[in-house]
Amino acid sequence: MKRSSVALAVVALLLLAAPVAAQASEASEAPFAQKLLDIALVRPITMVGAFASTALCVGLSPLTLFTGVGIASVDYLVVAPWRFTTARYLGEFDGYVDGRDVMGQRH
Repeated sequence: MKRSSVALAVVALLLLAAPVAAQASEASEAPFAQKLLDIALVRPITMVGAFASTALCVGLSPLTLFTGVGIASVDYLVVAPWRFTTARYLGEFDGYVDGRDVMGQRH
């Protein structure tokens, strides 16, 4: 049972990266080893981090709402981690699909 759940998790991670892999042909091609490192190590780790920071943002939302930093905390704790995880070309760590920076703003 444990092996099947691990296999299912690996397949799910690969399917999440599939749209990014299809878009990678439009960007400058990264080396194969860098793409493999991104899909096998970086994206799963950043996905866990994105889930954790989203949970932290939800937990801190009552405090951030009253202090007036609610929108900024959402940008830093939700938008930036999820953009880094899902909106990059495969193997590229500084280029985003839509041409914006990590916070979603135009250059």
